[in-house]
Amino acid sequence: MLETGLIVVPARGGSKRLPGKNLRRLGDKTLLEWTAHWVDQSSLGLPVLLTTDDAAIAAEGRRLGWNVPFERPADLAKDDTTTVSTVLHALDWQKSHHGADPDFIVLLQVTSPLRGSACLQQGVSLLKSTPDADAVVGVTRLAHGLRAIYQKADHGFLGPISNVKSHGVQDAFVPNGAFYAIRTEILRTEETFFPKRTVPLVMTDDCSVDIDTPYDWRVAEALLCSAEEGYYD
Repeated sequence: MLETGLIVVPARGGSKRLPGKNLRRLGDKTLLEWTAHWVDQSSLGLPVLLTTDDAAIAAEGRRLGWNVPFERPADLAKDDTTTVSTVLHALDWQKSHHGADPDFIVLLQVTSPLRGSACLQQGVSLLKSTPDADAVVGVTRLAHGLRAIYQKADHGFLGPISNVKSHGVQDAFVPNGAFYAIRTEILRTEETFFPKRTVPLVMTDDCSVDIDTPYDWRVAEALLCSAEEGYYD
């Protein structure tokens, strides 16, 4: 039974394509503030641990009431650093100072500012209520299925990426980066957020916006501006 949980928020200082994005204001909140807002609205009551290499981000995390117990080592703040290694480092610190691992962790990346609070509630509930599941991952459904995806073949012409029968094309998904929940034991053993027994948490396109480039930022701004008043409150 899953009783103890921990929310881990990774937020690196460096960003080449969108410098300073984690503290940049989108609408009336920074990306960190949006994540804090949805955590508060979800009422999950889980502690939040922020892992960062940046002093300004750390200070903002403390202002938001998050636990920021260490400065992430430089070798875990590179462009090629994996999220898994970052989270495992945070878990190692947590275990060494609290004596035990939490039963499960929720990974929230601040680059998904429009995720809403419902996905947090639904994702955690799904993991807890599905004994056979090791993880829950936020996904977006491919609008036209796998038949609409092509690749450039060796001869230079386009060809279908996969020969999929028509009955299976409606169940094609892509991870959206907005939500991950996993049993800690499985994460430590398999070192992936996508173990074999992963359940999809299907989310809308709006909630799935992941900011990594200036274009992504403009999309998020447009969604905020066009949303009905109070939609993201």
